[in-house]
Amino acid sequence: MAQFFDKYKKMRKDQKIDLADIENRTKINVRYLEAIEKCDFDAIQEPYLRLFLRAYTSEIGADPDVAVDELTEYLLKKEGRSNQEQKTEVKQSKEESVSPTKPPEKNFGTQKEQAVPVDIQPITNKNQFSISPNIIKGILFIAAWVIIIIIIRNITIDTQTEATESKQQLTTDIISNFVDFEQLQSDYVEISSQQTALEITKPYIVKIVTRNTLGIVTQRDSLNIESVPMAAGSQNTLPFETKLDIVLKHSNGVSVLINGDAINDIETQANPVRLTFSNNPTMVTIKHYSPIE
Repeated sequence: MAQFFDKYKKMRKDQKIDLADIENRTKINVRYLEAIEKCDFDAIQEPYLRLFLRAYTSEIGADPDVAVDELTEYLLKKEGRSNQEQKTEVKQSKEESVSPTKPPEKNFGTQKEQAVPVDIQPITNKNQFSISPNIIKGILFIAAWVIIIIIIRNITIDTQTEATESKQQLTTDIISNFVDFEQLQSDYVEISSQQTALEITKPYIVKIVTRNTLGIVTQRDSLNIESVPMAAGSQNTLPFETKLDIVLKHSNGVSVLINGDAINDIETQANPVRLTFSNNPTMVTIKHYSPIE
C-alpha cells in the first residue's frame, strides 16, 4: 500500500518540480527533502521535521495541515508496532527463564547393571558446588542492559550535537534571507506601486503569516530598523502608532493582515515587496521589485 510520502513525491514529479528548486526557495538542505520522500524521518531532528514538511508540501501545492496530520498518524502507527514487538520479546524472555530445564536422559547399561541395592549411595564431595542456569541468564541479562544503556547514552549525546548543529545551520539560513532598505534601493528596481486607503482605527496591528522561511526588515514609527527571521509556518505581529515600513524578502506563501483585514493586493513573487503603512491618511503603499539586470 502506498504511503502518504509517496503521494507527495509523485505530485512533485508530475508538476516537474526539482528538489534543487525547492531547496533554493526554502533554504532547506536537499538531503532533508530527499529524506521526506524516502520516509527517512529519523534523519531530520524532531523540532524541524514538521516545519520542513510544511515548507515542502507548500512548494508542491499540497495542503501542509493535511500532510502534518498524515505524518503524525504514520509515526503513531509505527511507534505502536514497535511497542508491540518489544512486549512480545519480553514475554518470550520471561517464559524461557521460568520454564524448567529437563535433564537429559542417561543410559546406565543393561537391566542387570541397574539392579543396584537401594542403600548404596554415590560418594560426593561436600566442597563441590554448581551455578544455576537461571543465575547465568540473569548475569547475562544485566550485562546486556548495561551495554544498551551505554549505547543509548552515546546516541543521545550524538543526537543533541546534531540538533545543535542543525539549529545553527537553520538560523544561519534564516538570517541570510534578508533584504534591507539600502540593498532594496541599490540592487533592485521598482516594477509596480499601489496605494490603498484603509478604513481602520487605532490601535494599528499588522500580522504577517508565512508558510515558507522568510526574512523581514521593519522600521516602526521612530524606532530603530530591525531584522526579523521567520520560520516556515510561523507568524509575527507588528503594532505601530503612526508609520510602519516593511521589506519582505519574497511573498511566496505570505499573508499580511492589518487589524484582522487581509491585504489582497500583494502579488506572489520570489523578489522583495515593500509595504508602508501610515495613519495620516490611513493607507498602505505596496511596491513590488525585481533585481537590476
